[in-house]
Amino acid sequence: MARIPYPETLPPDLENLASKGLRLNLFTMWAYSEATIRPVIELGAAQFAGLRLSRLRRELVTLATARRASCEYEWVQHVATAKAAGATDEQIAALDRGELTAPCFDETDQAVLAFAVAVVDGPTVPDSIFEAARRHVDDRQLVEIVGLVGYYWMTARICTVFDLELDVAEGTEVYDAGVRLAEAILGNRKK
Repeated sequence: MARIPYPETLPPDLENLASKGLRLNLFTMWAYSEATIRPVIELGAAQFAGLRLSRLRRELVTLATARRASCEYEWVQHVATAKAAGATDEQIAALDRGELTAPCFDETDQAVLAFAVAVVDGPTVPDSIFEAARRHVDDRQLVEIVGLVGYYWMTARICTVFDLELDVAEGTEVYDAGVRLAEAILGNRKK
């Protein structure tokens, strides 16, 4: 049971978003902060739909961040989406053990994961790790990785500080709901 009760009512904005299929304990708890819940969800949606970093590498970074931030909630939510993005059981097991240089990861994966973990551990990234990542991904992707790590570290703390119960993550329904939400939010901005 969470350390504080979930809000009994949701702001209309969040209730509308939840009706699109993305009602998670994380966002329900965050609804206490009415001024920030929508921007938090919009940032997550943008990461689902607008990054150059591949879907697989986004999920690998998310899982590495979840483990480094000791967040079981995020880990459980993202294992299925990582598999749907092409992550192998071997890669997921390696991330679970913190083995970022396991042979199941190619050179680019290893550089990206080392960079992501260095960002979590921060506050700076050693030059050798930064330069290795920069040899494998472009500057835009470096910024995207920092943004992913920051987002998932922030959401991890909502989960761990308030001891949120796990949502049932079956298949890719959470990811699919995120994509629908991203399309709804980002599509509305283009109008």
